[in-house]
Amino acid sequence: MSDQQQNAGDNSPFMEEEDWELLITQIQEGGVIPVVGPDLMKVSLGDQSVTYERYIAQQLAQRPEYGLTDADFAPLGVKLEQATLNDVISVCVKKRPANWPIDIHVQVSRIVNSAQIPVPPALTKLAQITDFDLYVTATFDPMLEFALSRNGSSVDTRTYQGSQDNDVEDLQKARAEGRRFLYYLFGKATKGNFDFAVCDVEILRLLIKLHDANYRPKRLFDALRERHLLLLGVNFSDWLARFFLWLAKARANENVPNRALREYLADQQAGQDRPLVLFLEHFSDTTRVYGVDPERFVGELYRRWSAGPATSPTVQASKPPAEMPKDAVFLSYSRTDQAAVQNLYTQLQSSGIPAWYDAGLGAGDLWQDKIRTYIDTCLVFIPVVSLDALRREKAEFRAEWAQAVALDNKWFGTERTGLVPCVVDEDDDILKAPKSFGGLPDAFTRAQMYHCPRGKAGQDLIVRLRGLLHKGPSSKS
Repeated sequence: MSDQQQNAGDNSPFMEEEDWELLITQIQEGGVIPVVGPDLMKVSLGDQSVTYERYIAQQLAQRPEYGLTDADFAPLGVKLEQATLNDVISVCVKKRPANWPIDIHVQVSRIVNSAQIPVPPALTKLAQITDFDLYVTATFDPMLEFALSRNGSSVDTRTYQGSQDNDVEDLQKARAEGRRFLYYLFGKATKGNFDFAVCDVEILRLLIKLHDANYRPKRLFDALRERHLLLLGVNFSDWLARFFLWLAKARANENVPNRALREYLADQQAGQDRPLVLFLEHFSDTTRVYGVDPERFVGELYRRWSAGPATSPTVQASKPPAEMPKDAVFLSYSRTDQAAVQNLYTQLQSSGIPAWYDAGLGAGDLWQDKIRTYIDTCLVFIPVVSLDALRREKAEFRAEWAQAVALDNKWFGTERTGLVPCVVDEDDDILKAPKSFGGLPDAFTRAQMYHCPRGKAGQDLIVRLRGLLHKGPSSKS
C-alpha cells in the first residue's frame, strides 16, 4: 500500500483507475458483497462526528448504574471520550460483574432502540447502489436496514442467533429476483432480543461457532466464498480480521478452483496496522487494502457507479444471428434452460465476447449440419448444466456434448481444453460435487466449472473466456 493511498486527500481516487474500473464492473455484474462495519456509520455527538458504536459507548458509560469517568479508563491508557464500545463494556463488567451479560445487553438494546438518529449519508449512498443484492452487516444496529428500506427496496433480513443451536437462519434457497437481502452476522439489537455480540469476546465466540458446519448458514457462506468481498469500516482487531477472512473465504479447504476473487478492504484502522496489512497481502494476492476513511470511499464508489456502466453498453439482441461469428463461444443447452441461456448470451455479448446458440436458426436452415459444423469450429464450448438438464436422458444437447467431448479428447493428457461448463441453477450443488450427479460427462467434471445462476455470469468467467479467445484456435486452454 502506497503512502498516497494511506494519506489520500479529499480529491484522491484512493485506487488506481484500473482497479476502480474492475470493481465497478464486478458490482454491475452482481459479483460483489459489501460487508459493513461500525466505522462506516458516523453520527453527531455534540459538536463532533463519531461512529455510531462510539455514540453507544458514550451513552452506556453515562448510565447511572455505571457513571464512568476518565479515571475508570486509566488502566487502558485512554480517556472516556476515546473509549471504544469494547473498552466501555470491559470497564462496566469489571465495575459491576453481576450485570454481565444480560443487563449490559438490555442497556445497549435500549440505547439502540430509543435513539433518534438520522441514517448516516454513507449508508444511504450504499443502499442506492442497486446492483448490490446481498449485504452483510457486522454491526447489531438496524441503520443499514433503515437505509435500504428508505431507498424503496424490498428487504429480506436474516439474523444469526449465537445462543441457538438449531434452525440457523440462512439465505433463502431461491432468492426472488429484484429483492435485496441483509444478513446480521453477529445478531441484531431488537426489543426483547439480547442475543447479539457487543464486544470482541462475543464476536470471537460467534466466529468459532460459525466455523462449525453444523451451526453455519451454509448458503450465506457459499455466497461469501463465491463472490468478491467489499469490507467497509469493519475495523476488526488484528486477530479478528484474520479469523473472519479465513472463515469467510476458506478457499484452501474448498474443492473449488481459485477464480481470482478479490477482497477490497477500506478501513483507516486496518491501513495503519502494518502486521495486519502484511497478513492480508499474503492471505491472497488479490486482496486490496486501502487505509482511507470508509465514508469517503463509499462516496467515491457511489459517484463512479452513478456515472454509468464501466463496460460496453448492453447489446439489445433478442436472439443471435443465423450464422455463428468466427472464433466464437458456442452455448449448448437443454430447452428447459432457454431463459438462462438468453441471459448468458446477452451478458457475453455486452462484455465483448462473441457467442452463439441455436435461437438464430430459422425453419429453412440445415439445422443439424450447422450445429455440427459450429461445434467443430467454435473456440470455446459451453455446456449449460442444470439439474433439469441432467434429468433428461434423451435430448439433442447430449449429442452436442458428446461431439464436443470427442473433439476435446484430442488434447487428452494435456492441460488444454475447449470445454467451459457453466451451472445455471440458483444453487451450486452440482459445482461442489459434480461427480455425484448422474448424466454429467466425466470430461465436464474434470474441467473448471463456473456458477452462473439463471445465466448471470461472474467476472471470473468473463476473464477466463477473454483469455481463451485471445489465445486463438491453436491453444484453447
